[in-house]
Amino acid sequence: MRLPAWVRIFMPLTFMSLLLLLTAGSMILLWSLHRALHPSISFRSVSTGAISLMFYPTFVGLTAPALMLLNFCIHAVPGLRRIFEANSETVPRASYRESMRGLSKVAKAVALPALALALIGAAEPWHSDSEASGTRNGSKADAAGFGGKRMLRSSPDNEGSVRRAAHRFDRLALVEARHGHQRIEDFLLARRALRETARKAAVQSVQ
Repeated sequence: MRLPAWVRIFMPLTFMSLLLLLTAGSMILLWSLHRALHPSISFRSVSTGAISLMFYPTFVGLTAPALMLLNFCIHAVPGLRRIFEANSETVPRASYRESMRGLSKVAKAVALPALALALIGAAEPWHSDSEASGTRNGSKADAAGFGGKRMLRSSPDNEGSVRRAAHRFDRLALVEARHGHQRIEDFLLARRALRETARKAAVQSVQ
């Protein structure tokens, strides 16, 4: 028996919708785990390898479960169930139980490796290299901060020059914070310290 045209359109659309929903839910859980393990890494600064390991194995590993869920939804609707039962009589191993049994075997074979790879991406065990890079860039930002303070002390007692120096330091520290995965709180503390130094320098220039 040939399936109706609307059923042939309905099945792939429903399957892709279920697969994307399951993948999105799994990605949310994996990203929550990643944030719990690495709170200093934002979504913009996360490595490509971690995102790839969290997404692609999850997408492939959930293909069989999505097909099982689609099969279950079709079987739960009496009209669709009758259409597929009539079609399964002419197709070998196309009955509901046999198809679910075959899909469950595929899901068991693919789910465990996919889950292991996704958890590796969520854990991101190579984050130590990123932290070392961030520490080096953070030290550069601190050096820039000390350089900015020395520049303020050596500059003329002029309020305009103090503001320009603070603005240049803000831009430099922001670039270093973005590329070095430095916490935004550290950048704000550094900027607050420089603002306080600028204020004191301005007061001294007035006196």
